Amino acid sequence: MAEYNLVPGNSEPIQKSRDSLKHGSPAAKPLVDLIDLSALISSLCCLVACWAVAGHSPFSWRIGFTYQLVIIGFLLSIMNLCNRRLARHLFIVSEMRWGSMTLQNIDAILQQSIFVSGSSLLWRIVILIMNALPLGLGVAYKTFTGGHASRVMTEYSATHYGAFNRPMENNDFQIVALVDEMTAMRNTAYDDDKFPTVFNQSTTFGYNLALLGDNELAMVDMPNDTTLGEIQQKLALNEYIYLSADVWGTLARYNSSILGDDSLWNSSTTTTMETYSGWRTAVARGLNPDMWAVIGVYKHPDGHPGASSREIASITYDSPDNDFVRAFRNSSFASGFNIYRLPCSVSWNMTLTDIQIMSADCDTDESRRVESSVMPWNPDLEEKVLDAVSLAMRSFGEGRPTSPWEIPSAAMASLAVWSGRWKHLMPSPGDDLGKQPPKFIEEFRYKPKNEKFELVRHVIRASPLLYVIFAIQPFFSTVIFIMTICLYSTPISTDFGLITILASIKPSSLRLLSGAGLSGTLKQRIYLTMSVEGRSGINYKGKPVIGKIRTELQAKDDLGTAEDSSSAIPRIQRGKKYM
Repeated sequence: MAEYNLVPGNSEPIQKSRDSLKHGSPAAKPLVDLIDLSALISSLCCLVACWAVAGHSPFSWRIGFTYQLVIIGFLLSIMNLCNRRLARHLFIVSEMRWGSMTLQNIDAILQQSIFVSGSSLLWRIVILIMNALPLGLGVAYKTFTGGHASRVMTEYSATHYGAFNRPMENNDFQIVALVDEMTAMRNTAYDDDKFPTVFNQSTTFGYNLALLGDNELAMVDMPNDTTLGEIQQKLALNEYIYLSADVWGTLARYNSSILGDDSLWNSSTTTTMETYSGWRTAVARGLNPDMWAVIGVYKHPDGHPGASSREIASITYDSPDNDFVRAFRNSSFASGFNIYRLPCSVSWNMTLTDIQIMSADCDTDESRRVESSVMPWNPDLEEKVLDAVSLAMRSFGEGRPTSPWEIPSAAMASLAVWSGRWKHLMPSPGDDLGKQPPKFIEEFRYKPKNEKFELVRHVIRASPLLYVIFAIQPFFSTVIFIMTICLYSTPISTDFGLITILASIKPSSLRLLSGAGLSGTLKQRIYLTMSVEGRSGINYKGKPVIGKIRTELQAKDDLGTAEDSSSAIPRIQRGKKYM
């Protein structure tokens, strides 16, 4: 049988002992305190909740980054409260078992304060760490930004894809639409060093352009801008949509033989515009049977210096021997392209204010020529297409004769000419589709394949280190809980505090604290010694009380006595009541 340190008590009348129980309640120390167990379970539950909130789950997507921060901060605070509850008991027991058991140390532990006068440096450090730990963890988890969570929005659909621009205020075929779709690539084309050196995958620009090679460029069909704009307006500032679909695109492929083929030029429409001193910008479009285009600039054939104001002329040339046509065809800055339609798997990134093409995987082996017969005739469009040519080609000329961007930029202008015409002639939502040829409507307004809207929200970036940060406090709580059970026999309960000390204190020793009633400051260290005195003849709620906890204050002058007392650590028996 284990040997317990029971100090025989003085002979006292039973009535006097019963009087001492008037307001106090003797109790047996439980092996596991229910409140401590609840604190540990709560801490572990908070850990699981943190992992669920920060992990890759539908819940993290639903609440978003801001509410993740709020919820995790709340859960960490609960973990901290549970940890402090468990740690305080272990610290008191540790001070009794291995420390000097000074009143100042006990006071510092109970207050969880590093500013208690006379407390030891060790406990100040431990308490500082305990107080700083939740602050550090609260800062640490907020550094895990940049995470994303997504959900497929099956209720979203653009309905139709085809000859559409991106959502914007002015979506008519005007200079605004032309500038908008060509700006991104045009800005990149100013720097020859930015031209791709390999074409393992397409290089994308803006919202609908994909450079497939050094001599071919694709302009992919866009979702219905009206429907897309409505979806776009539902986004928050920190959200974006990853949109993917299998659509058609228009391909402009460089063909050097077009410039020398007289038969093509005999059935073409050429529009010229004088843009700046001595130069003209021009576009020629094939009329039959397949679509083609020549884009470029050329010297005025008669050396005309050019007017100071812009001068526009739309001319149809019946003969390839026309002076203007000959000058255009002989210009080193004119490029011919065949126009095709080809299938593309495209993905876009759409925010509240913008949409950008992310990737375009186009199958050039499946490209097909487009017959001019599908195009409705609209003669008043001729002058407008020149804006695209001027915008795309104005940075090229005698100053950049070997730029790798010249042919792709001319291809971009060719695509803008054709797609702009399609967009202009496409009926607006609600208009009668029967006004245009059925082949035209079928080609440029269709339902996509494999369309997917994936709504992405910013969330906390989940990583193993983040999970470790969440687990630190529950880990400490678990270790503390186990150690507390191992130190069960120590006569200190989880409710150790002012009442337990006063209930067991030797009254005469309180004189050592005289003078500290207001300041709480002692001139020297005061030691708290504990013992367990045997009791008999006392019952409480039908069970005997076998002992009484005794505490006594001792000054530095009585250090030897204190050491003698601490050398024999008092113990209590499991299941027995003490007062």
